[in-house]
Amino acid sequence: RFMKTPEGDDDREQIEEILADWGTYACQAVGYTKDGKKFIHLNFLPRTEEGWRRAYIVVCDGGASFWRIEYDKNAKSFSYFRANGVA
Repeated sequence: RFMKTPEGDDDREQIEEILADWGTYACQAVGYTKDGKKFIHLNFLPRTEEGWRRAYIVVCDGGASFWRIEYDKNAKSFSYFRANGVA
């Protein structure tokens, strides 16, 4: 089942692009607690992006090369998939 982006667009194309390039991504993980629930924010970006091992990287463009998703540890489910747009 594919999710809808916050704008309501089907994310199928972005996910297909991500899966085709799966081996090229680095992943940054940040855990946090909100309202007593535990979450892990996963931030994916190209391994070639400098500094990703030392600092959290925020990019506001770049298409499906930069994407993120939340993992709810209590519900054992993913939510809020979001790939960047292209300017």
